[in-house]
Amino acid sequence: MANRIQRVMSSALHTALLVAAVATVPAWGAATLTLPTANPPTTVLANGQLTATTIQNNCQIGSGLTAAVCTDTAFVSSTLATTSSTFLTGNFNGAAPPQSPAVAPIFAAFNTWNAGAGKNDWMVVDGGNLNNLGLTVNAFTATPNGPVVAGMRIGVVASTGAQYAGPALNSLVWTQVTYDNYFPPSTPANPATLLDEYSTNGSGGGGPKNAFNQPCIGLPANGVFPAGGAGAGRAYCDPIYPFQGTQGLASLIDEPTGPWATPASFRAIALLSTVKPPTFDAMGNLLTKGVLTVYDAGIDYGFDLKTPEPGFKVVLSLLAIGGIYFKFRRRHARNS
Repeated sequence: MANRIQRVMSSALHTALLVAAVATVPAWGAATLTLPTANPPTTVLANGQLTATTIQNNCQIGSGLTAAVCTDTAFVSSTLATTSSTFLTGNFNGAAPPQSPAVAPIFAAFNTWNAGAGKNDWMVVDGGNLNNLGLTVNAFTATPNGPVVAGMRIGVVASTGAQYAGPALNSLVWTQVTYDNYFPPSTPANPATLLDEYSTNGSGGGGPKNAFNQPCIGLPANGVFPAGGAGAGRAYCDPIYPFQGTQGLASLIDEPTGPWATPASFRAIALLSTVKPPTFDAMGNLLTKGVLTVYDAGIDYGFDLKTPEPGFKVVLSLLAIGGIYFKFRRRHARNS
């Protein structure tokens, strides 16, 4: 997350963004990103990333199989994420994130969503930079949540300087695109690039479970969001990240987890955005398309789980009791 002053767009990406119905608006300049101070060996800043690593004893790596020591490594880029950012490579368990995609992840994910759950009622706008806006990562840990799942926790708050001229903080929300190897429809061999929103989570779980057992909270018509977000146990409707503003206006908390058995790898790019919902007539016919404007102000992060292969003695012991399983890679819904 070092700050980037200029945004360079290749002709190929520019063409792709036009296909994605992306517009551009005047830029204000670059935002800034502040990470927590490294505290070795708990957290280490190296190679442009802040990394946190923790150990879980006796993690489940398959049906009837337990490993003695497993490793959970979380990371966040020291470079401010932008609309052209790609997912961090890390040590992805499966097909690694493309580093030169034809369409940047945020726009690729929007296109997929808009063609499905969005019903082509929306368009996406590249809002450019936000001058004199600061993002501060105020929470960052790897979280081994027990023998079944592990992941990370990250929190971000936004602030503005005296010369800030962008959207008000109460109209800035987070839009997140993810790439992982375990959350359906993703597999290690074929990870999907998707918006992390209510519709996707509702199909498999994630976040507070009761939030996706209830109707989502509609997006404000005026684009202004209340402090505290959608309320306890509730989630906003697509296409933005379901949980907004729990730490204050324009704040983000994400706690993704995945199974040791896969072992899970997760990537995300979260960008500040504004949203104007579509409008319809009394018969439900589309009058004006909704507009999602994404800005060059965000974070690029993820985690990788590492598990040892089962030892020869473990396999022999399972054979001795007549129960051996080779299904080491299993897809689980993300838990939070």
